[in-house]
Amino acid sequence: MNARRRAPRRGWALALIALLVTVALSACQSGAPAGDATALIAEARESLDEGRTEDALDAARRAVEADEDSAEAHFVQGNAYAHSDDLARAEASYRRALELDPDHADAHSNLGVIYYRQERLAEAESALREAEAAVRAAVQNAGE
Repeated sequence: MNARRRAPRRGWALALIALLVTVALSACQSGAPAGDATALIAEARESLDEGRTEDALDAARRAVEADEDSAEAHFVQGNAYAHSDDLARAEASYRRALELDPDHADAHSNLGVIYYRQERLAEAESALREAEAAVRAAVQNAGE
């Protein structure tokens, strides 16, 4: 009777081990742990630097999924979309980054570039002025 009780437990234990191994292998294949937004952001940046836009898009998407409240994840996703010439999605990503961090100077600047590329010159000028103001505020705060 004792042997019968061990058999189902052994089956569950083996299934659990197999599941854990599968999860670990998939995380290794992706280059960064599934829930580590910081590592995924770094992976996306590295991919962009190396001209691997599709890899950057994938890493940035996973970074946003890992931390939807990360302005930096949305910013990097915007960069990846901009590199792939998906200006509408780049704009949306930069706007989301700015909702989360209104003082993100780089997001203001890149949004200005997106507007410029779309020939939305008044909006481009406004976004670039916001970038300048964010930089001035950051410099002033650093001096205090």
